[in-house]
Order: sequence, then structure tokens, then C-alpha cells
Amino acid sequence: MWLTAAAIRRPVLVSMAILALVVLGWRAYQDLTVELYPKVDFPIVTVTTVYPGADPAEVETEVTKPIEENVSTIANVNYVTSRSLQNYSIVTIEFELGTNLDDAVAEVRTRIAAIRSQLPPGIQDPVVAKFDVSALPVLSFGVTGNRPAWQIKKLADDVIAERLARVPGVARVVVTGGDQREIQINLHKDRLAAYNLTLSDIVWALSASNFNLPAGFIRETRQEYLIRSMGKFTSLDEIRNLVIRTGDRRSGLNAPFAWVMSPMS
Repeated sequence: MWLTAAAIRRPVLVSMAILALVVLGWRAYQDLTVELYPKVDFPIVTVTTVYPGADPAEVETEVTKPIEENVSTIANVNYVTSRSLQNYSIVTIEFELGTNLDDAVAEVRTRIAAIRSQLPPGIQDPVVAKFDVSALPVLSFGVTGNRPAWQIKKLADDVIAERLARVPGVARVVVTGGDQREIQINLHKDRLAAYNLTLSDIVWALSASNFNLPAGFIRETRQEYLIRSMGKFTSLDEIRNLVIRTGDRRSGLNAPFAWVMSPMS
């Protein structure tokens, strides 16, 4: 009743109060932020380990199980799940709600570092990351054409992704799929035996010869020039003519101990 009486006695005051509420509400509505993926921290930590050349059974036995057994004893762990794939091990740790995610990530990294010496020497360093909703893609699309798959992949990497990355508001562009160029080296087993060479000798020679090395710098008056020793392979002939080993027992090979192919796969 008092509101009705006030509106009758002071209509201008009530009208101004209602108008002020409408203006303030409209202003607040304009400033209201709407996000497709609001900032939410889920207490989930993943441990990804790459084990090149290992099958799923070996990955599970040598990598996944030791990591699971070690991280499952961390405080506030709700449950632990894992996936063992060819060359990959993915362990997912879900903590109880309210757990400080930064502290959980630090504890997982400490546990992984403690058992790093017990894991196979051929694995890459395990990557510990927390689940981030904002890192999920908001737009995904495919690229097709009548060109070879490796050319479409190169077009997506060099042209499309680069232009999309320059669009205002884009944080990251990731290109997945497609074919990548690779060099296949097929060895003649009998020729290796004739030269008393092993597969390890070939792998060592290739890895030791395929890299660029910084060689210092040269200063001239007010300018400084960097020097680099360019050693990466630039053609198939350089691989074919690679010297495997020199010495009394083993000599450099230019003989056809292998044939080199450059397929797009």
C-alpha cells in the first residue's frame, strides 16, 4: 500500500527511480560478459609419455603401470585411468573437487621425476599437463582438394594456418592430419655383413651427420656475423654418399649397401 500511496503522492520521484533502475539495468546488461568456454579449472591432470617403437603391451607394462602405481598414492586422488597405445602412454588423474590444481601438478611432476630412472631409457620425458577448457578448439574445419595429400598439408601449414593466426582474437592454430614427407632407407643385409657393419652403425652415422652446428661469430668494426656449420641433408644423393666409418677395419662406403627412397607418406 505504501508504494501505491507514494506513487500517487510523488509520481515524478517514483518515475525517476524506475527510470534510473532501467538505465542501470541496461548498462549492466551491456557490460555482462558471455563466454563460450568460461574459465573453469577441472581437477584433472594428464601424464603423456612417448615410447617410440613400442607396442601397446610393452607400453602398458614398462610405462603405464609404474606411473599409475606411483601417482595413485597422491593425496586427494579420486581415480586414475590410463590408455596404452602404440608408442604412447596416457595416464589421466582426477582429483577431488576443491583441490588446488597447481599443487596437484607439482606433486605429479615430483612423483614422475622420482621414478624416471626406473622407466625405459628409450622413452621421451613424460609431459604433465592440467586439463584446460580454454585450450579446446572453438572452430574446426577440413581442407580437401585435387592435389596430393602432402601438398594440401603443406598448404594448410604454410598459408592457411599462418593467415588464421593473424586474425584478431585467435590464440592458436593447430594443423592435424595429412601426409608428411619422409625418407626411407632400405639396407642390403648381405652388403652390411660384407663390410662388417651393423644397423647401429648406420643409425649413428645418419644421426651424427644430419645436424647444423653453431661455430661462433666474427666481429668486424661495429658489426658481428654469426657462423654456422650447415650439416643437415639437403638431397638424397648426400644420404647415398654418406661415409659410414673410416679406419683400418671399416672404411667409408660408397658401395650400394642401401637404397634410398623419398615417398610422400
